[in-house]
Amino acid sequence: MKNSRLLEINGILYKKSSSSFRGGGRCVGVASNGGTVSVVNTKSKGPVIEFTLEEWEAFIDGVKKGEFDTDNIK
Repeated sequence: MKNSRLLEINGILYKKSSSSFRGGGRCVGVASNGGTVSVVNTKSKGPVIEFTLEEWEAFIDGVKKGEFDTDNIK
């Protein structure tokens, strides 16, 4: 059975966010690719944004701390 949370783009397998299935344009996929983390809009299949593992870990840490909550963006 095919996993609908996985999407291949240019030979890279992205894991789609569970929010991607709720509609409203939330179409985000993430892949680990040879020491980098790639993020893509899975609806348009691009562009791809790449981060080093260190950059990705810093971003995730900030997300967990609420640093990117929309009420904190001014």
